[in-house]
Amino acid sequence: MKGVVVYQSWWGSCKRIAEAITRGLIEAGHEVQVLAVEEAGKPDPSLDFTVIGGATRWPGARPKIKRYAKKVIKAGMEGYEPPGKERGTLPETEVARAEEFGRELGAKLRSQ
Repeated sequence: MKGVVVYQSWWGSCKRIAEAITRGLIEAGHEVQVLAVEEAGKPDPSLDFTVIGGATRWPGARPKIKRYAKKVIKAGMEGYEPPGKERGTLPETEVARAEEFGRELGAKLRSQ
């Protein structure tokens, strides 16, 4: 399947997570591109899936990524609890967890 991972990142953490999810999806056999929301342009209806991510801490997701998500889909990461203790901090365990999420998502997409 073909898809895109679109993210918005302030300190680079969301970018790293988006890249990790992309690696997991690629390992699962999907053709995936990762793009910052500023580069994403209009949603591509020929794609099979879109993964959207951005910061969720107060005050919440930024307007640009929210607008993009509204154009594509409303989706969440079931059971996800953000671990960040300080602003801009990304524990290394979250990169591995995001990559595993990408693999799991890729497997589910392949089974459809």
